[in-house]
Amino acid sequence: MPVDSPAISLSPSPRPAGNPTVAEQLHRLCDPWVEHYRGDLEHDRNDLAGLPEEVPFIVVARTHGTDLVILRPASDPHFPPPGETAPLCFGRAGREKIADAVLAVLEHNQREHRATPRRWFASRGKGVVRRTEPEAALKEARAWREGLQREWDRERKRPHRGS
Repeated sequence: MPVDSPAISLSPSPRPAGNPTVAEQLHRLCDPWVEHYRGDLEHDRNDLAGLPEEVPFIVVARTHGTDLVILRPASDPHFPPPGETAPLCFGRAGREKIADAVLAVLEHNQREHRATPRRWFASRGKGVVRRTEPEAALKEARAWREGLQREWDRERKRPHRGS
């Protein structure tokens, strides 16, 4: 059989047939909880579309939409270089404030959890989305934030080339 035959695929399938993507899993889990601002589900799908499966995230679903928090690595281009800023809400912020804002979203949801029921879901970077508890999600997010800070502190201490 020739190599370019349609019966042979030289590139591996991105995922086995029947295994839903993390975005599909998330939509299935959050859909019953979201009554208003359902567009959040599509925003979440788009945000997860280019994200490598090994990057963990946490989602809080409530009647009025979702909050998706991606626990990006310190080297992610989402975080600006030291001393620079990037857009954040209606202004600009450095990487530490951007990371703090990510954590603040989850802390706000935990405070409001009793007043407005919410469901918490997480993907711990293995391509599977599962239900989680607010305390476990916050513990994971705080550890992530501390890890970012340690890495950025080490980066600051490294000698710069050309100095």
